[in-house]
Amino acid sequence: MGGIEEFELKGRDVVNAQLFYYRTEGKTKRFVRLELRDGRVLIIDRKYLPQLFRYLDVKQDVLLKLDYDERDREFLKALHRCTTKLMVSYLPESNRVVRVVSSDFTAIPHSVVLRAVRQVLKGNYETEDIETNGGMFAKWTLRSLPSECVKLGDIVSWQFWVYNRNDGKTGLRMGGGFTVLICNNGAIRWKNARMVRIIHRGDFDDIVNKLHENIDRIVNQELPTLAYLIENAQKVRLDKEWLEKYIKQYPQWIQKHLRRELRTAWTLWEASNAFSWVATHCPVTFNQRIKLANHAVELLKLAEVR
Repeated sequence: MGGIEEFELKGRDVVNAQLFYYRTEGKTKRFVRLELRDGRVLIIDRKYLPQLFRYLDVKQDVLLKLDYDERDREFLKALHRCTTKLMVSYLPESNRVVRVVSSDFTAIPHSVVLRAVRQVLKGNYETEDIETNGGMFAKWTLRSLPSECVKLGDIVSWQFWVYNRNDGKTGLRMGGGFTVLICNNGAIRWKNARMVRIIHRGDFDDIVNKLHENIDRIVNQELPTLAYLIENAQKVRLDKEWLEKYIKQYPQWIQKHLRRELRTAWTLWEASNAFSWVATHCPVTFNQRIKLANHAVELLKLAEVR
């Protein structure tokens, strides 16, 4: 982002702190005003307050229960108790803060991520879709994988995706997957098959190298291997009694959905689809979704030993 400046902030650098919370014109306003020893004044809007408070030993809601003077005193004390060196990014023309992270955070610009993916793919993709809304999500529909990959019946296309958010809390994630045909009218469903997480910490060049290595491994090794597993899994009959050890790892309500989807499953491939369906169509938690997706892929790998 152009025009942004960054500096290191210690809690003791703050000489006055105010947490404003009021209603005006029917809307609730919440923001922070910080006065620093060097004379600068910073404004942190509500959107960015969680980034600051995750480093403090007091919660916003606790402070808001206090009267104005006590609120500001306790807020300033909490800032002075903070031992984490913070990196603050702000717009000098308005003094508005746009990011608060710890000093060991390493920002990875979206442009660097996109460039890394394009360099590894070498133009070997049909489409590139990029969305930016508080972060960047991009997905590439791959043009080619080994010939076996296009003989898998239900498989419509293979994709590589990446999600990047430089907020100091969310790791960069990337992965690969595919879309499958789910009915005769041409409807398709996206299935995630692999995910790698990279933390925004450490040497910038090392992180970029990790980007290249993981993109290459997912696209050129893991997705082709998965294609072979799917091909085999479509031929392997399912042992439903043996499958119970997977099902019983979930709460009863998820077990109910799994058993319903598995009623018509006769192969490992169909069982894998059942787990994926529950992961994407039921109100499961994020961790449950990841677990279901991992089990969907694990079932495919069983085809290797059957």
